[in-house]
This record gives sequence, structure tokens and C-alpha cells, in this order.
Amino acid sequence: MGDGSTTAVIAPVTSIARFDQETFVAIGGIIKVLNSSFQVVDKIQAFDIGSIFGFLKPIPNHVVCYGGKEICLLTSTEGTWRKLSHVCLSDRVWAATCACLDQHSVNLQLTLVLAHNQVEIWQAIRSENYQWFYERTFLGDTACLLYSAQLHTYSPNEIAVASGTIFQTIRLWYLKEPQKTTALPAVEPVRVASNLTLLGHDGVIFNLAFAPDGKQLCSVSDDRSARIWHLPDDWYCNKPSDTPEVLSPMLTLYGHASRVWNCAFAGKYIVTIGEDVCCCVWQQDGKRIKRYNAHRGRGLWSIFVTNDQRSNDADISSNNVDNKCNELTVLTGGGDGSVWEWSLSEKILASASCRAGTWIPTSENKPSPPSTVALVDIQHAIICTHAGEVIMFDLGIKQGKLLFKDDSLRKYVLFATQAKLEHQRQNDMIAMTNVSGTVFILNKDSGLEGQFVAHQSKILAMEWLPSHINQDDVLLLTHVTGDVCLWQIQQPSPGIIHTSCLYRCGVEIGVYIQCAHMLINGVLVLGDRSGFVRAFALSSSHGTQKLADKSPSVVSSVTHPSMKVQCSQFKESCHLQHNNNGCVSDSAPEDDTNDNFNNCKHPIDIVTITQADTIVKAHGKQSVTSLTSFHTIDHRICLLTTGRNGYYCVYEVKRTKHKGNLDTTEGSHTLELRLICKSRISRQMEWLHHLILESTYHKRVQDPTSFRALAVGFMKSDLVVLDAQTHNEIFRYNIGGGHRSWDYLSSFNTETSLTAVFIRNDALHFVFQPEEDAHDSGRGVCVLPGSHGREIISATVIQQTTCNNKLVLLTGSEDNCLGVASMLLDSVGKVAKIQSHTLLHHHISAVRVVTTCHVQEEHIIFTGCGAGTVAAWVLRQQRLDRSEHEPDIQNNEVLFSAEFKSRWPVPGKSSPSDCRVMDVSTVLVTSDIVVIAIAMSDGSIRIVKYQSGIFQDVLAILHRTPNGVLRCPLNVQWIPCVSEGILLSAGTDGHVIVWDCRSVINSFSSGDESSLCGKDALLSINIPMNYISLHQSGINDLDTICFMDRKDHEICRIFTCGDDNSIRISDVSLESLKPVRLLSVDSAHAAAITCCAAITVSYFVTSGADCRLNVWSLNDGHIQSVASTVLNIHDVQDLQIIKKSAKRLILSADEESKETSSTPAPPPSPTRWSQTTLPSVAAVVVGRGIELLADISGIQLVIRVSVNWRFKFCGDQDCPDWLLAEISLLAKLSSVKVKLLVNNVAKDMLSQAPLSYEKVGKLVQDANLSPGDTEAIIACITFVIANAAKYDIDDQSLSNELQQLGLPKEHAQALCKSYETNARNLQDYLSSQTLRLWKLDKFKWKVDCMLSSSTVENAMEPYVGVCFDVNQDNSSPATTYHAVLTPEMLNTLVYELTEAQDMVNRLAL
Repeated sequence: MGDGSTTAVIAPVTSIARFDQETFVAIGGIIKVLNSSFQVVDKIQAFDIGSIFGFLKPIPNHVVCYGGKEICLLTSTEGTWRKLSHVCLSDRVWAATCACLDQHSVNLQLTLVLAHNQVEIWQAIRSENYQWFYERTFLGDTACLLYSAQLHTYSPNEIAVASGTIFQTIRLWYLKEPQKTTALPAVEPVRVASNLTLLGHDGVIFNLAFAPDGKQLCSVSDDRSARIWHLPDDWYCNKPSDTPEVLSPMLTLYGHASRVWNCAFAGKYIVTIGEDVCCCVWQQDGKRIKRYNAHRGRGLWSIFVTNDQRSNDADISSNNVDNKCNELTVLTGGGDGSVWEWSLSEKILASASCRAGTWIPTSENKPSPPSTVALVDIQHAIICTHAGEVIMFDLGIKQGKLLFKDDSLRKYVLFATQAKLEHQRQNDMIAMTNVSGTVFILNKDSGLEGQFVAHQSKILAMEWLPSHINQDDVLLLTHVTGDVCLWQIQQPSPGIIHTSCLYRCGVEIGVYIQCAHMLINGVLVLGDRSGFVRAFALSSSHGTQKLADKSPSVVSSVTHPSMKVQCSQFKESCHLQHNNNGCVSDSAPEDDTNDNFNNCKHPIDIVTITQADTIVKAHGKQSVTSLTSFHTIDHRICLLTTGRNGYYCVYEVKRTKHKGNLDTTEGSHTLELRLICKSRISRQMEWLHHLILESTYHKRVQDPTSFRALAVGFMKSDLVVLDAQTHNEIFRYNIGGGHRSWDYLSSFNTETSLTAVFIRNDALHFVFQPEEDAHDSGRGVCVLPGSHGREIISATVIQQTTCNNKLVLLTGSEDNCLGVASMLLDSVGKVAKIQSHTLLHHHISAVRVVTTCHVQEEHIIFTGCGAGTVAAWVLRQQRLDRSEHEPDIQNNEVLFSAEFKSRWPVPGKSSPSDCRVMDVSTVLVTSDIVVIAIAMSDGSIRIVKYQSGIFQDVLAILHRTPNGVLRCPLNVQWIPCVSEGILLSAGTDGHVIVWDCRSVINSFSSGDESSLCGKDALLSINIPMNYISLHQSGINDLDTICFMDRKDHEICRIFTCGDDNSIRISDVSLESLKPVRLLSVDSAHAAAITCCAAITVSYFVTSGADCRLNVWSLNDGHIQSVASTVLNIHDVQDLQIIKKSAKRLILSADEESKETSSTPAPPPSPTRWSQTTLPSVAAVVVGRGIELLADISGIQLVIRVSVNWRFKFCGDQDCPDWLLAEISLLAKLSSVKVKLLVNNVAKDMLSQAPLSYEKVGKLVQDANLSPGDTEAIIACITFVIANAAKYDIDDQSLSNELQQLGLPKEHAQALCKSYETNARNLQDYLSSQTLRLWKLDKFKWKVDCMLSSSTVENAMEPYVGVCFDVNQDNSSPATTYHAVLTPEMLNTLVYELTEAQDMVNRLAL
């Protein structure tokens, strides 16, 4: 890649910093530079391989970034950043500081803490363009790996080191004269003893942070805690001892639901981030005062505290010259690729609790505990006590007002207020009921307006409904007998109430209706405690007239007698004044309950509906907690339900009149609830109570899945309010759980006030935030938008015809979402930018497959999930204005989304065997018919027809091995050939099966589907046409391309890759459906290959778990590696190639390949990578993020740059090439067999038992290794364990280094476990075999002259005879050696001994 401008990445943010209004965001090895307006102004590829984990700014216009085993110095020239110098290290860097050597020098000194508890000092000289030079090394006294480290500079000659070890301890030591320079780099490292040992954590220490003054240290750990340590004064001045002082933590902070990753001091506060995607702010006393949450997915990885200068109005009013104040802010970067900024101002941090309080009502100077509470509006709550008193409480002034008292309210009370209705009346009514079925109508100012007996049994639920039927208030009541009644409540004047029962809907006895909602089309929806949603089609009515519509569900119409409505008119108001002592003074009203009565003048017909028009199971066995609705731009009505199981569902409500008009008595209707989406806001919110929608009837939404809302629910005992789109945490308070009486009220606009009330410990508790405080609620600012918060499994790309400069990227992730993003193309066709538009919810498990098909001018998207369902979507586009939620969107920019259409299996039918969808492939048969092949984890492949939004099952075929064993198909693909209908399936057994489904395709294309009804046709399809054995284990990906060979035969070239690290290319004749050629490359990657994609007939691309993208060429029957680069994302799962050329090519005798389209073909026989032999293509790689390579031809130069990686088991040298090539063979064995093999090799090295190749062959026979591969494995194991013992490498370090070479984790651990068992014996044996000086006991020599010989020509030449005794071991006798030397041999011996003596003398100096 080289230049970051040719690459776009959305991936986890590994580090973040802000210097001089510029924000530096590290994503892998790429740095994005943002200006003060949060716009990306520059992008640099700083690291070639590793990830960046920290930034430093030692001098102006220079920034140092570090991470992995690399250090890079950046410089800025006229606002453009570039790389100045780059260093590769021998070990991983955990912490670093960089500063000038002195005040007058521009030379830099870099201090690095490495993973093996050592500190290296590097210097850079300005005259040499800041090239780094190694200076010296300090070693800590703990010989172990570190999980974290931190540096703090007390003075230029006093730098403290805090190291978090794998032994759950923190060691503190300091560097002695770190700025002392030497003429030459120090050969021997300086060993430093620890001064302090900090004990207290129960897990490994993930990160450390010093307070700015160095007097405190904060540590975060795997034990889900953060701990604060108070360091003694001048501890670094004490002389280290053999037993360092042990300290215990001053504070232990528990507040995260998962592991805590990082921490920082922010003024007088402490900030922590963790795996639960939360940023917590703590006071110095250990109290958590704020909890920010806006990121998706799992984990916040980076944090940075900055001081931003903001104008202070208070300083300006006081005529202060310096009217700027430093406002603390914290930046957080998450695994979803987003960056958020949070303010730490005192006003914001205090706003959450400034209006919290408790209140206990009193009656006759005695406490009267409250039993039930509900909010009337944002500042008033209505309370009923155990004494039957109904009190209106003002939260602002903390005073209560007695409305009335009734002894029947002592045992059972239900409240219904109109606070949550979209269209509230000016005289809001309050309804309440007792255990005997009496309903009381109240007004918050005047008190009791009237009462009536609604039923002779207990009322289970009561709720005000939107008045879509008429302009009067409608009250819904449910009873234990199963009756659901709708009452019309009219108040023509104060004190006068008219009531009439309009509808009686029947439900089963014992069904507990929990919530209700009235839709604008006259549909009543009820939700019960068993998870069912019932819909009743009502008719429209005006006033109190009889409703005209008599649908088939209306079976009777009875006349209800006129009802007396009892009213109460108080002669004087009754107030409960809140005294200073917390008591309530009671001035009871005079009861005059029989003053006014009003009768309904006309009898009212009650329309009785005996059963629901439709019933759906929405939330399993859990309760339906709320119902609401919204409307789309195209006038669709959508029902939104929430459940106790944490999910919400979106249904499209269709009410169809078959004959006549809806307002006439003629004709019939049908009512349908079509599921559009089922998802959850957050996995931690196990109880979703209700959603506060942004949209109203006058503000419609574009798509049913793109509504904006606030989610109100419970996370354990905390009442939590989240922004459903950004996951920003708006409110959180511990109320003790949702089983108690509570209420919450706010609008979607969180800048208005909010209120929460609940009853706990016989008192009313409230949290009230008035409107003036809500403007500074600290919601956070999105600095850089992200995408999915979990791993992305699949992706596909669409060329949108209406926007030629845009590509649409569709992604499926483990967060159950379908992601829609766009990629902008510049004039030369390179990807310049990626922008995430929306995440769509429908599936209830991970979206494993995303594929598309162009049908009748629409792009149909098919997604498959782990729950065994396939959903169909339609791609949509819209224009949106720039908003605070989409900071990168321009005013007239086209945004893309998708609208859900239908799913397979159809609602009501369970998925086949409750298995997962593994892959989906589509083929367009006619203009509106799509045939879909769905690979299922139960071993079946379902052939499904899709037409006009409707799925129809056709047949099922089984993926079996040649011996009949059913295996899971991992991939399916229709071959894009002339005779459509050839299907390929690749499974876990390493076979590709060829299926002939042409009869199915022909039946649909001809319109005659009767041929599919016969058993013979189905049986013939279930018989595979061919088996192609390619891999030893599962096939991870499959791609095809069709061409005509030189004999005009149609050939399908199949590219496959698998867990065995190999690539297979098979050419299959489409006439005989048999393979005609097979090519392979073993050990193509250092780890499992997860995806492959064809570019042309002669070029293809692969990627895998080793985070590399490799380009290959196929020439004259040989596969050659063309180029390779290291990606910035991990766990690569899918790969897409973007190119303008078609996939169908024709090969003739004169040229290697040419396309059927008008685009020029590559020249014949391409032998090397160049722009003239391959079309310009871009690559989209997804995994733990999204990475776009604008032109993969640009990676040609990058791979020529070699990086010197050093490994400890190789003596701090680079790994041998032969070991890199052969170590992947170990992955073919199981970890148990690797362990056994290592033990056998170790015994052979120790001469305990000779290695039997026959036994080794039996041990590895399942891997189908050749004899050469077996010998290579033995050589690898011998080299690794011998060198590890030679250099005294611990097993954990060896395991990490082997994983860096591509060995799977379980194999590396198995090898290291056997190595650890034999390490000491190997060291002793190797020590005994090490070259050493033997003791020379006797030495004799003589010179002889040969006078004549029949075999020697120069007989008169002298010879030197020597005899010497050598004692190799004192316990054994000496060995005598004899030798005869010619004059030339003697001269050579003397010369070599002299050179050896000089070398020893130089080393001694």
C-alpha cells in the first residue's frame, strides 16, 4: 500500500491523541488526521505490519507513533504529514516517552518499555534528519512478560517505570541517569531492582496511568476493577533493595460490567474504559459520577484526555483579561471504528444528580408510605399511599397536594396518565382504578372529576389511547374475565363527565393484557404477558353515534343502558404543604360526593368483537411491554412492539377492504401484521420497556427499519435510556429493578427536561433534570463515525447505475445487522472514501451471507443468518441534509439504505432443523424470477424460487461425501455459464460437488413448473454429477470464472482455499462436468486462508488469518506469487474485487484471454505483474473492520521493502526462510499429536530414545503428509526447541513468537507445554555438547626428511610430525592424536592461530 491515501479503513481504533487542534486516530498501521471541524485532512500509512498504540509530540510539527515492534517519526510541512524515519525493534513496545535532551538541544531521546520488562534508550540527532540510534538498555528485576507498562518523568534524570506483570503484580522502578550518553552503544544492559511492589489485583494488569504529579497510579485489570495507588513521596529516590516495599490499593473502583482496558487521570477525575463499551468517570473518593456509552460492539480500546480552551462567560462578565478556560474533554475510540468526544466540565458531571431526592408522604403527622406512582408531566407525579390518599407531587418545589382520599385504594391501584400521548389535551385527564372495578377520573389541578363502575371484576390494565376515532379521550380497560373495553370519556364542562362504552373485544380468560395502542386506520392492538400481539379491526365513528362498519368479526350489537356518572365537586382545594421537617400538613376537604350527576341522554350501542383479526407471537414467552406506531413517507403504517426479552419488533400493518369502502357496511376486510424487523438495542439491556420515537404523524420516516428512538429499559437493576441509533447513554440510575412502581418521561429531544420516579424503601425517589440543565447533559460529539461493532462476516459490492461515481458496499456482521455504505470513486477509478450510511436490523443472529441480484431495475439483496432464515431487501437511495449524527454527510449527498421485503421461511414456519445459513447463491432466470441456492448447516442445500417478494420452496438436495456421509456445505455457487443450472457446493470434507440443476432452471424459464412435480426429476437432481477432492479439510471460499479454451470448449475454472493453507485451481469441462486440470499451491499463507476471488482467468487474490493479501498469477500451468501486502484489519472473513471487466472471458489460439465485452483484453501469456497485463482493480476486505485498497497493483512496490523481524528463539535474529516455509505443516496435525511429536523429538535429542520414523509416520498418517513433509516437521520442531533451550526462552514468549509465524494458538501452546517439560534437560544436554577449550596435556613434535619414496615425487621435502594428548573430561583418560604436516599446512596453521589470538585479544579489550 505504501501511501495511506490509496487505502480507506474503518476498523477498531487502536490509539488516539489530540495536539494543537489536530486529532490523530490510529487504525492498525494507518493514521487519520482530523482538523478542528472533525474532517479528515490527511492519511498516512505509518507502519508496514504492526498496529499503532500510542502518540507522542516531543517538539512542534513532529509526532512519534509507536506500537507492535515499530517506531515511526512523522513531520508536518504546510499541513501535510509524512514519514521522517522508521525503526523496527526486537520486542513489542508497551510504553514510550520522547523529549529533547536539554533545553537548548533539538536532539531527541526516546525511552521505550518493551514486553520482556526491559527499557531501551534511543536517540535521534537533528543533523542526521532525526535518524534513530540505539543507546543503552535497562533490565527490570522480574524476568517475565509484561501485559502493560507506563513511564513518568519526574526530572530529566529520574524516569519512573511501572510494569504490570503476568503475575497480577505491579513493579515500580526507575532509570538511573537515562540521559547519560556513551561513545558507543552499551553492550551489557544495566540491571535495575524494583523499589515498590503493588499487590491487590486478581487478574492480569491491562493498563497503567500515572497522575500528572506522579503521586498516584491507576491500574485496570482483568478482574473488572480499577485500583488507585498512593505512592510515597520521593519513592524513586530510595535505594532499591532485595525486598521492595509492598503497597496496597488506596481505592478499588467497581463499575464496569466486563474487563477494564484503559484508564487516564483527568484533572480531579479518573476516567476508565472497558470491554462493556462504557466510559466511566470517577471522583477521587471512588464514586462513579458519569457513564458514557455511544460506541457499538465490544470494547473501547483507546482513550485520550485533552484540555480544550473554551470561552468562559463568567470570566468575561467579571472583566477578566484572560477570558479563556481549559475545559477537560476525553476522546474514546472503539472497536466499531468511531471516535467520540465527551466533556468533563463540572456542570455536566454534576447534572445527573443535582435534582435527585426522596420524599415520604405523611398523614396525621405519621409517615404514609407510597404504593403506586405515575408521572403526569415532566414536573408532576401522582402518588397513591397505602392509606388510600391520592397526592399530586411537584418535583420542582418538593411539595405535595392532596387530591382526594378513598379507602378502596388501599390495596390495589392502577394509574393511567396522558403524559406519553403524542397529542395531549390542555386539561389532561388522569384515570385510576381500585380492586372492585371502579374508575376515578381526575385532573391534576382540580382533583376528582368523577367516577364510574366499569366492571364488576378487577381491572388488570388501563391505558389512554390516541384519539384517532374521534376528538374525545378513549380509555382502554381490561378485566380478568377476558373483556377489553374501550370507553369514550367526555368532559363538556368542569365537574361534568360523560362516559360511554364503544367497543368490547374478547380475549381468552386468563390472558393478561399488558399494553395497548390505537392505530390511525382504526386498528386496536393489544400486547399480553405471554408475548402475543392481537389486532382488532375497528370501524370509524363520530361523536357517540353508532359505528357503521360491521365487519365479519363483529357478531353482536347490544344496547347498554344509560350510566350514571358520579362527580365530586370540592368546595375548597386541598393541599399538602411540605414542612421543613419533612412532614405534610393536612387540610381535608369537605366531602360532597352527591352534588352533581349527569346521565347520558341517549343509549349507546356497544360493538362486541369476539376474537382478534390476527394474532402474532412477537416476544417468545416474555411479556409485551409497549406498543406504538409510526408512518413512512409512502404512507405505510408500522407497529413497533417492545418486549421483556430485550427485543423490539417492527410490523407493517395492512388492512385491506375487499369490497366497498372501509366506512360502509358492505364488503369484508383482512388484517395482516407483516414482520419487517426483529432486533435488540443492546445485549446488556435484557428488559426493553418502551421506545420514545422521534417520528410523529407529521414527521414520517424513510424506511421502517431506520426510525430514530430512545430506548428505555433495564440493565440489571439500573434504569437506562439509550439512543437506539448511536447507543449514546442518555440516562442511568439504579432504581432497584423494574418490578417496583416506577415511571420515566422525556421526549426524543434530550435537550428538554427528563424525569424518573420510583418507590423504594417506603419512599418516593425522583431524578429530575429541568430544561435549563438538559442543554449541558454531556451527550457527546461523534468525531469520527464508525460501522459495525462486531466482526464482519460477509460483504458484497453493487455498482449503482444512477450514481456512476459511487459503489454501494453491503456488509453482514455478528451484530445481526446489514450494513449499507458507499465508496466514492475518483476520476481514475480509485476508491477515495468509504462512508457508512446505516445499519439495518431484521435478523436475530449473525448475518453470515450477503448477496445481490438485479431484478427489474431494482437491486434485490438477500441476507442469510445463523438462525436459518434468508431475508430479501430492496436497495433504496435518498438525499439527506447534514446533521450532527452524520458529520461526514454533505448537504446534497445521496445516502443508501435497504427496505425489507420478505423472508424465507415464511413467518409462522420454523427454519429447517433450526440450523444456520452457510451460504446463498442466486441466478436470474427470467426478468422477475430468481432461483436461490441456500446452503444449510444440516447438510442440505435448499433450492428456492423468489418472485415479486415471495419465496417458494422447490426442492432440497443433500451434500454427502462419496461414501454417503452427510457433511455441512460451506459454499454454494451457480456457475455463470451459457447453459445455466450447474451448481457447485463445497463442504467441510474438502470436496466440491457438481450438481446438474438445469431442469429446474429450464422449467422456470419456460414457465412450465409441472416437470418439477415428478419424483424422478427430483431424484435425478439429488444425484451428484461429479466429486472433486481438493482439500484435506473444510473449503472456506470458492470462486469461479468461465472461458472458452483453444478448442472452443467451455471451461469453468474453480478457485478454492481452505484451512489447510492451500490453494486449489480446478478446470471443469461444462460439457462432461468432469475436471480436466488441477493445480495447487501448498502453504500459500502462514495461516488458514479464508477467502479468494478471481480477477481474470490468469489472476486471482487470496487473504487469510495471517492478515495478508496475496496476488497470484497462473501462467503455463504454474501458479506464481505476484505481490503481497499486510492488511490493517484482523480476522479477514471475506474479499471482494471491484473491476469494470466482465467475468466471462474467451480464450483463443492467438491470445491468452479476451473479454466478451468491448474492453481490451490483456496481452498473451502474462508473466509478471504490470498495469498492461491486468485491469486496474480494487479490493474490499472485511473482518474486524473494512479495508479498501484502491488499486492492488500499487502493492507491487511495498512487498519489496523488507522488515527485519527479530525473534528471541532465533537469537534476536530474523527467522530462517526455510522455517517460515515449513512451519505451517504443523497446523495440519492436531495439537495432541504435536505434543506427542515434540516429546519424541526431545527424547531423541537427549539420547533417551532414538526417533522411530515408522512410529512418526503412523502418528501423522491422518494428515496425508509425504515423507519429505514429515522430515520437515521434525526439522522444524528440532530447530525450535533446541534454539529455545539454547537462548533460555520461557514457554509464553515462545508461544507468542510461534503464533507470529502463523502457527495456530492451540498448536503453539501444545508445543510449548512439551518444551517446558524438557527445557531444563535440553539445556543441560546442550551445555555438555557446547564447544569449549580442551586441556592439552602433552605436545611432542619432530621434523623428518624423506630421502626417497616410490609414491612421493619430492622425496627430499621435510615433514613435521606432531603428537599431543587432549583431556576432554577430567573423569576420562586423555586421547592421543598424531598428525603429519607439510610446510604449506604448517604455514596455514600458524596463520590461523595468529588470527584467532588477535581476535581474542580484541575481545578482551
